[in-house]
Amino acid sequence: MIRVLVVDDHQLVRNGFSQLLSQASDIEVVGQAENGEEGVRVYGELEPDVVLMDIQMPVLDGIEATRKLQRIYDTCNVVILSSVETDPFPLQARDAGAIGFLSKRCTIDELCAAVRNASAGLPYISTEIAQRLALSKIDGGDSLLDTISPREMQVLLLATRGSRNKDIAEEMNISEKTVSTYKQRLYEKLGVKNDVEMAHYALRHHLIEVK
Repeated sequence: MIRVLVVDDHQLVRNGFSQLLSQASDIEVVGQAENGEEGVRVYGELEPDVVLMDIQMPVLDGIEATRKLQRIYDTCNVVILSSVETDPFPLQARDAGAIGFLSKRCTIDELCAAVRNASAGLPYISTEIAQRLALSKIDGGDSLLDTISPREMQVLLLATRGSRNKDIAEEMNISEKTVSTYKQRLYEKLGVKNDVEMAHYALRHHLIEVK
């Protein structure tokens, strides 16, 4: 059973995510917290497998709470909840150590997939956030990244964070052959030859950060 802590300053949001997660037979919400400071304290008491963490909260925001959890607990797996309409893509959250990035408008399948991935130490990025990132000019100017589709961006981010083709295929509900096709398109668009070179490109454009 995957044990989850939900941290959000809106009770309706906390309850909503908790109810959705309770529908999965392998996931259990063991606690809730209304701000980052309380989230850190409750984490220490319950030691859940995964934390669903909102970004904008009083007392201690989700970025600082994630950073604090990572400093205290090496094995803490945090999935950031982003209001895509108002939040920029959470580069700061990745710097803080979050393993997953989820839109609050996600589907139940995405929610459960993010929790399962995080529990296994695997990254996750929701389709909506990948789409937002694909449509933005990350480096502030004309970029090859502007030619990448949302699905290709999702493959790029997952691949450069260590996910295998099989893991990417399962997460995106596509075949491994389709993953390979997406990667080949990425290689051609970015002018790289393999995943290692693609990771270097992602680093240069601040899509991923060195821990």
